[in-house]
Amino acid sequence: MTSNPGSGFVVHPDALTGAGQNAQTVGGRIPEEAKGVGPASDAGVAGLAGFASAQALQECTAAWQGVLNALAGELGGQGQNLVTTAQNYRSADASAAAALPAPAGGGDPFAVPRPAAAGGGDPFAIPRPAAPPPVRDPFAVAGPAGGR
Repeated sequence: MTSNPGSGFVVHPDALTGAGQNAQTVGGRIPEEAKGVGPASDAGVAGLAGFASAQALQECTAAWQGVLNALAGELGGQGQNLVTTAQNYRSADASAAAALPAPAGGGDPFAVPRPAAAGGGDPFAIPRPAAPPPVRDPFAVAGPAGGR
């Protein structure tokens, strides 16, 4: 994914590639599908023989087939442009990543460094206080060792 932080602009190269391939597929199918317009129009022209509308129908059919063929070419070209754009984003991301210096020690460049702890323990462990001294009960009666 390519983005420009703060701009709200994000590019998903896989989505661009998919959209481009879909456009190319549809563009590739149009010429074959457009061939079905001719026979239907020819039947209409034959049924209108002798009328001025027969000529108009022929001209309309030819124009429509021209538009469909142009659309097929446009979809194919724009689809290729989307695929190429996705490849360009991937290449730019790879080039930018390759230009970054390698992390020291070859580790994960996004790892959070952990400080070394004295004595080799966990530096983030919560220290436990030492055991408190025993509390003397002020009301305790002294025993024979007390000397009374």
